[in-house]
Amino acid sequence: MDLLGTYMRAVRNRRFKLIRQDPCHDELYDLVADPFENTDLLRSPLGPQGRAAYLSLSSRLDALH
Repeated sequence: MDLLGTYMRAVRNRRFKLIRQDPCHDELYDLVADPFENTDLLRSPLGPQGRAAYLSLSSRLDALH
């Protein structure tokens, strides 16, 4: 059995945290409403604030890579 390695990275702002696990798996959390990161916001449609945060944090992660 061969295990695929994962590479995890994360960025956050005051309210949201984006975790990226390669390949192609993102998780977004609202740290104010969900400080223990139980509900991944990307599992349902994002509202305007969540979408703006996702786009902003995603571009920051892309710039780090």
